[in-house]
Amino acid sequence: MQSIHFSMIDIVLIVATLQCALVFGLVVIARALPTPSPICRHLLGLLFIAIGMDAAAILLVWQADVRAALAPVAGLVIAFASFAFTAKGPLLLLFVQTLTTPQFQLRPVHILHLSAFAMALAVAFTNGLDIERITYSVESDLPNPGTNTWWTLMRLVPCIYALAAIYTLRKAPAVYSTHSTNDQYPY
Repeated sequence: MQSIHFSMIDIVLIVATLQCALVFGLVVIARALPTPSPICRHLLGLLFIAIGMDAAAILLVWQADVRAALAPVAGLVIAFASFAFTAKGPLLLLFVQTLTTPQFQLRPVHILHLSAFAMALAVAFTNGLDIERITYSVESDLPNPGTNTWWTLMRLVPCIYALAAIYTLRKAPAVYSTHSTNDQYPY
């Protein structure tokens, strides 16, 4: 009996495909979950979509054959990857705020959460980064301030937002105890 051998690239493709399929299922499930408000349900679905986009962006950036095929539209791929990597954090924080803040509403000030995406695009385009330069610098340990700054933003932004979401949740017991008698949350 022959054994099947997968290369690392094949495993990444399989995992990314499975993660996207799982995220699609989670989005469908999120539509049926009881939540304090419709905006909470929508933000949960968008968070799951952002996680799937993150998996797709990792595939686009790190898989060499896909990267080579997308070379003519490298700017769009960088923009997509920048958005995918920076979208999870703000969506997580906003979702947590919908759970912990009664009558939460999106306001124009929440547009400021897109500033990390704008900074990532500015770094990418002012330094002339494309998919090859982003991965080559990391793979070869060559110093490239633009690439290093871009990757730092991509990994630091979700961490900062996760810490902000944890902080928001830490304040949540007081919020829940003060609003539990008002039937603000019917579940």
